Amino acid sequence: MSFAVKIPCLRGLPPKFTNNVYCKYKFYLDKEPVVSQKISGTVNPDFNHVRTFSYEPVTQGLLDHLAYQPLVIEVWGQQTTASTSKMRKNMTTTELIGTERSKSATVVNAGFKNEDEKYRLMCELATVKRRSERLETKMKAVEQIVQSAKERSSNTVDVSELDKALHSATQRFKAAAKVIVMTETAKRKSEDGTIKSAACSVM
Repeated sequence: MSFAVKIPCLRGLPPKFTNNVYCKYKFYLDKEPVVSQKISGTVNPDFNHVRTFSYEPVTQGLLDHLAYQPLVIEVWGQQTTASTSKMRKNMTTTELIGTERSKSATVVNAGFKNEDEKYRLMCELATVKRRSERLETKMKAVEQIVQSAKERSSNTVDVSELDKALHSATQRFKAAAKVIVMTETAKRKSEDGTIKSAACSVM
């Protein structure tokens, strides 16, 4: 299985944080972070970063990571000591609006013992958020089933409908995992490593 992580650009950075701006992230079992190129002197840096990851064979641990763990991309930069008034004067209206909006979304990188702890906490927070969203989706589906029963003046609901509402996301994940496994099996069975006959391939 192969796929690419792309970071084309950033937009609307605070003008005082436009020196040596770069992105970094870790994926799966990486011990060292992947770092993009460093760009200075613009609030809208274009990184055009592309990193391809390839895994053979595809393990259950990798599938679980792709399904449940977010990819956290950190943005780093140095605060410039020069005055930002000249830079703001040369910015377009769109750039100025984007800069002002970004101020409210600035993350203060403080209070953590090290980068690994920060990365771990951010991953846990994102995971909890995704689980909460999935639970909310399931609750809405159950509420619709109950409301439908009330409209029919029924005191019972179909168990199969409840089961479908509660496990639809899990079934979609299992189906996706099955496609990946079948694709990898086809690759291993072919002589030259290419897929001879398959419905699709995962990139």
